[in-house]
Amino acid sequence: MSLDRSEDNRCKSTRKSKAYHKIRAKFGNIKYLKSKLIKTKHLSTKELKAKKLKAKKLKVDQYTSNNRINYDDIEPGQFSLRVRNNALEIYAKDENTNNPTLLYGSVPLKPLRVPPKYNPSGNNNNDGINLTVPYKVVYIDQPDYWWPLSKMAQTFYDAIDIGFNVLILAFLVNGQAADMVSAWSTQLNAVNPDTGKPYREEILEYAHQRNSVILVSTGGATETDYWNTDPTDYGTTVANFAKDNLFDGVDFDLEHFSPNLTFPGFTSQQTIDWLVTATNATRGILGSNAIITHAPQAPYFGPVGSDKSWAGPLGGYTAVYKGALSINFFNIQCYNQGDECYTTYETIFINSCANFPESAFTQFDSDVPLEKLVLGKPMRQGIDAGSGYNTPQEINSIMIEGKNNLGWTAGVMTWQWPYRDSNDPPVDGKDIAGPWLDTVMNNF
Repeated sequence: MSLDRSEDNRCKSTRKSKAYHKIRAKFGNIKYLKSKLIKTKHLSTKELKAKKLKAKKLKVDQYTSNNRINYDDIEPGQFSLRVRNNALEIYAKDENTNNPTLLYGSVPLKPLRVPPKYNPSGNNNNDGINLTVPYKVVYIDQPDYWWPLSKMAQTFYDAIDIGFNVLILAFLVNGQAADMVSAWSTQLNAVNPDTGKPYREEILEYAHQRNSVILVSTGGATETDYWNTDPTDYGTTVANFAKDNLFDGVDFDLEHFSPNLTFPGFTSQQTIDWLVTATNATRGILGSNAIITHAPQAPYFGPVGSDKSWAGPLGGYTAVYKGALSINFFNIQCYNQGDECYTTYETIFINSCANFPESAFTQFDSDVPLEKLVLGKPMRQGIDAGSGYNTPQEINSIMIEGKNNLGWTAGVMTWQWPYRDSNDPPVDGKDIAGPWLDTVMNNF
């Protein structure tokens, strides 16, 4: 069967073809597909000259699951981007001879793994949350005020009002609540005398009405020896805590790995299996509607089979994702790896630094979708991280370049909410976080 060549299915200069939209929906941003071809020299000048082709423009005009391509649709002087059987093909016609030429074919494409659309779990009765990219994630370790409870709760309202849609509370450490997690599970469970409802239920209602979610983060730098806990038990403990305390999901901020992504006394495969098992145990209890994220440092990712990456030949967190596909997204810590690493568009997205090769987003993205890779940066220099700081203007520039060049729209994560007592002079967190987020997200 040949492809339908009706007027509705033909590529027109006035609008995108149906094929364009089908390809984009299944495989991702068209600009990214083009850049992938160019980067791998599938459209190199040398190859063009060898084939004596003068085509300069690229249009997207056919998408089919059949083996038939309509060569008559190829216009002289243009490249024709076509997808069939989940493979990318480039055709062209010489302007002189009008003969179609297969310039490059059978570039395998992987369909996007789209996470399930979020609806609240059984922890509450609020419906209609639509958590979408770009994610704007903030970790909250301490509030601006510990007392009274109404002022502690105000930190949450401020974070949501200035635009954050994912609030992650730190930390659950070896199963014990600390810092903001402790306050949420105890103090904020108290009843607001003005309304007769617990403070945290009011906060959740406010968040959900604004398409925002609140997660509990397990781990952090102070959690050690957790790997000696059975991974199913670990994931179960975290999930039950999240469920009992009305969280919308769980963030795994697990640290203290060695090269090749290993725990002490573990092989790479054993470490990966532990992470996958813990994650899937949490998912099994919370259900498909909960949000589950991980917060790996950037070098924890690498391409499978590499002998150069810090993550090792198994791919580190790339293999974790393959074993736990229900992870909604990753809050990647692009900091604390030295000032030469992960501070430019090039080292974050294209080609990472010499100390941690092959860990830029596009160097392993064939296995982990770009839309699941959230760029993590410290909010304040010298306070929130030891290295890897970028100004909000620089972050904005990096993000826009990623969006324009690669179609990346995952968003930004920051450590941490700039609580009042950490500022000199003391000011409420919103006075620092608000301008920071506005600048970072400008025109994104």
